[in-house]
Amino acid sequence: MQPALKAKVEEAAKQNARSLNAEIVERLQASFDPMASDSSTADMAALAARLQAELAEEQFKNHTLVVKLSEVAEIMEDDLHELETYAEEHDLRLDDFGIDEWDWRKIISEYRYADRWLEQEAKKYEDQLKQAMEARDRSLKELRERIERRNAAVHAGAAEESAKPAERMHFDHTTKETDK
Repeated sequence: MQPALKAKVEEAAKQNARSLNAEIVERLQASFDPMASDSSTADMAALAARLQAELAEEQFKNHTLVVKLSEVAEIMEDDLHELETYAEEHDLRLDDFGIDEWDWRKIISEYRYADRWLEQEAKKYEDQLKQAMEARDRSLKELRERIERRNAAVHAGAAEESAKPAERMHFDHTTKETDK
């Protein structure tokens, strides 16, 4: 192994609290089965956490927008009511102000009850989150089982190695007699 590469592997082994051999075996195993790698599991967990945070941020933005739309609809409704009152008091029509009452009412009804839409969206996201969590739990269970099987196989292999009799070097202890 090249010295620079060996230094990197040794440093990684130190950071992962493994022997040099264990680090090499882990990295080789990961090249054949990335799902069995401890680092792949950590990478997947980090990715899942990042995606979950991004989703929560987008949902918060949507919620904020819906709340603002509801507030605008309330203001529009109040303004329309004031205009109607003013028009009645002065024997005018809203058309005289260039206001199409039905357009306003349509906008108000669409956004005034945006909280109902928000509840429907929340329910949809809740269902999706529940399904995602169930899928995550199944994946984690499967991953744990794979890791346990891999660890059992590694331990079984180590036990077999330690059960083998150690090979001994035999030396010929016979001596030659030399002439005196």
